[in-house]
Amino acid sequence: MIKQVVQFALSLTVIFLSISAHAAGKTFTIDPKTAEATFKGYYFGLSSFNGQFNDIRGTIFSDPENPGNDRVQISIDTCSVDMNDKALSLKVKSASFLDCTNFPKIIFGSSPLC
Repeated sequence: MIKQVVQFALSLTVIFLSISAHAAGKTFTIDPKTAEATFKGYYFGLSSFNGQFNDIRGTIFSDPENPGNDRVQISIDTCSVDMNDKALSLKVKSASFLDCTNFPKIIFGSSPLC
C-alpha cells in the first residue's frame, strides 16, 4: 500500500576523489568512502524525505582512444539504506519496499557511453 503512495526519485551521485590521470584503457575503482547515492521520496505529494545508501562499490573503465569501450558498473547494498530515522530505515529495508533480504543489491551497468 505504501509503495503506491510514496514515489521515489532516485538520484545517483557518484563522487570519486581518488581517480588520477586519464590513461588509455584504464579501470578505476569507485572509492566507497567518497561515493554517494541519495534519493528523495514524497508522501502524498505534500512532504518529502531524503535517504542515502552507505555501501556503494563499482568501477569505471575509460579508454580515451576508443570511447565506445567506456563503461560504468555500480553495485549498491540495499540493506545499507539510511533514512536518518531508525524506524523509517527498517520500514524501507523490509519487504514492503526494498526487501533487502531477498534483493540485496541494486546494480547499475552502462551500455557503451558513446
